[in-house]
Amino acid sequence: EEVNRVANWAVNKGIKKGDCVSLIKKNAPEFVILWLAMAKIGASTALINFNLTGTPLGNCLKLAAAASETKNNIVIYGGGLESSVKVPEILEDLRKDSGNFHFFSYESPTEKTDFADTDETDSYGHIWSSLDHELQGFDTAEADYKSMREGAKFDDILFYIYTSGTTGLPKAAKQNHLRFVGGGLAAAVLNLIEGQKYSMYCPMPIYHSAGGAMGLGIALQNGAKFVMREKFSASNYFKDCAEHDCKIGQYIGEMVKYLNATPPNEYDRKHSLQALLGNGCRKEDWLAAVKRFNIPRIIEFYGATEGNANMVNQVNKPGACGYFPWLIRKLYPAKIVSVDENDEVVRNKKGLCTECKSGEVGHLVGLIKNDDPTRRFDGYSDKKATEKKILRDVFKKGDQWFASGDLMKREGPYYYFVDRIGDTFRWKGENCSTREIESVIEKAPVDMKEVNVYGVQIKNTNGRAGMACIGLEDDAKPEEIDFGQLYQTVKKGLASYQRPIFLRIKTNIELTSTFKHKKVGLRNEGFDPSLISDPLFFIDNENETYVPLDEKRFNSIQNGEIKL
Repeated sequence: EEVNRVANWAVNKGIKKGDCVSLIKKNAPEFVILWLAMAKIGASTALINFNLTGTPLGNCLKLAAAASETKNNIVIYGGGLESSVKVPEILEDLRKDSGNFHFFSYESPTEKTDFADTDETDSYGHIWSSLDHELQGFDTAEADYKSMREGAKFDDILFYIYTSGTTGLPKAAKQNHLRFVGGGLAAAVLNLIEGQKYSMYCPMPIYHSAGGAMGLGIALQNGAKFVMREKFSASNYFKDCAEHDCKIGQYIGEMVKYLNATPPNEYDRKHSLQALLGNGCRKEDWLAAVKRFNIPRIIEFYGATEGNANMVNQVNKPGACGYFPWLIRKLYPAKIVSVDENDEVVRNKKGLCTECKSGEVGHLVGLIKNDDPTRRFDGYSDKKATEKKILRDVFKKGDQWFASGDLMKREGPYYYFVDRIGDTFRWKGENCSTREIESVIEKAPVDMKEVNVYGVQIKNTNGRAGMACIGLEDDAKPEEIDFGQLYQTVKKGLASYQRPIFLRIKTNIELTSTFKHKKVGLRNEGFDPSLISDPLFFIDNENETYVPLDEKRFNSIQNGEIKL
């Protein structure tokens, strides 16, 4: 009924098939209601990370506006997020590039109950209204939605999910109806999940594909109950699952590690979970969780939001993210190709790539077939960004393969994730663009020539923490840097997971022969002050600055004594 109410409001606002509405909201039923209502009338929804602010957020809103046929520029945001959206720099930039926007606040009932009419126009010409107030004037009657979406196809866009772009800003990856429906059904079948007998627990953001497409897709396509939490809580994970009788619990990145780190409590085994489903779980965390919490299965999968080389480990092999027996491996068009020391694809004398042998690390690629909906690469709203993800002449002249940007290795029938490649790294379950972070740091009041951002490994953590190597001007000195101002710059322009944990100050930054930053060497050197002669610094969130990184702090970080 609420979906109908929102759909009726949308029609009244002139939203129609081919339009795109931006949604910035934390986990709540209204999040799902909104995009279902848009789908009902043939429109799409841009699911935007609510942690974003500044230029990255503005870029996401502009991409969504450009994807809307009638250019209605409608943005819907949730409670507590107005301060992230009502930023003068964003509003001015939007007005210049995309025209005026109409912003609607959309609360959850628990957040607010007095929905007054608060229409106002700001100094930039943008309109601000309460969606909750406007919805009070619409009923829940079923309209002729079928005619509104006449001509709609399975490959029409359902929603956009933003991924980190190597060009520096988030890219809007297309998620069509077929991919959503097929993904939910396939996941349920491959993982032997009987939807109606299971309830899913999702404590991760549903603007991401793992929660909003994989988890919610399984629930909606199979009649399961979907239990979501606004924010992940390790101490409440198993308590929530027990109270809601959840059989499948989702995770991403280091969540399993955080669960293992909680003090023992009555809910450790007082739950009905039959499996954990997610990606990014390390082998040691996997084994510890199974032993402590008595979880029969962990279903680890690998997949990119926009990719076509997805896989799943449905046989409970600790640490693996994919399982393909010999025959399936021959038939499934996803391969690992050889790379050099800079993670660049290696080509032979014929100009073609070479598939890695068992045990070798390489770049995962997936065959593109535009006439096959299961092999097609829809890419992004940005055509140039789409083109950069396509490798040509891989195994034969004229073929096209999706470049995942991930290093993988195969050991027999099992596949293992190794690392992100080059210009992105993964931290706190999020993909981080080095170019995006560099562009923010460059705005800091530091006398620098350039900055090179990359990810470094920390003992007993998943992914890589951000590190920025700052090359100073010839006459500049590290002690002249105002680290408090530098901290404020990254705080204002980046989400918490994007902010560099470590800084390295150098007099110059090495470039490749094609004038690109050399990241591999810096990444391998890490942040060990006993091995690096350059000044190193560590983020101090409590005092909002960066402090010198000495061996004592280094050891405390590696031992887990300092929480990141």
